[in-house]
Amino acid sequence: MRRLVGGMTACLLLAHVSAGAVEAERYVNVRYGFSICYPAWMEPQGEADNGDGQRFIAKDGGALAVWGQYDVLDGGLGEVFAITRDAVIGVKGQIAYERRTKDWFVISWTEGERVGYEKRTLDGHERIVGFRLSYPQTLKGKYEPIVSQLGKCLDTDLDQQPR
Repeated sequence: MRRLVGGMTACLLLAHVSAGAVEAERYVNVRYGFSICYPAWMEPQGEADNGDGQRFIAKDGGALAVWGQYDVLDGGLGEVFAITRDAVIGVKGQIAYERRTKDWFVISWTEGERVGYEKRTLDGHERIVGFRLSYPQTLKGKYEPIVSQLGKCLDTDLDQQPR
């Protein structure tokens, strides 16, 4: 599914995929031209009205949000990183890990009894694609492999064209 067919009116396509040891589904965002796999046991909440992404909720308290956006501030990924980092610190989260390159960044943090992980990627077409996974600290062993798989299966170049 490297190229999306023109004239397609659906904003969301789901297909069964294998994501290592975790059974997964794939979410495809037509508006921003990206896809990501998510655990099959997370329930999709419906695509946002503006078509920028979707949330997925697990019965055990885990939550995943995926979205695309344009770099409307023209500050690039560096500015988005600073804003995201400040937001984590602003809610009294404690940053556990952060890494930034010219094309992507990740931040993980703890906030009370929850763990959060966020990744944003600049796709080369002035679009930024991101996902945020949060879950109870008590389920760290279950969710850590999922964090790794999300990063590996994020595909930000489905259409190779700016919209």
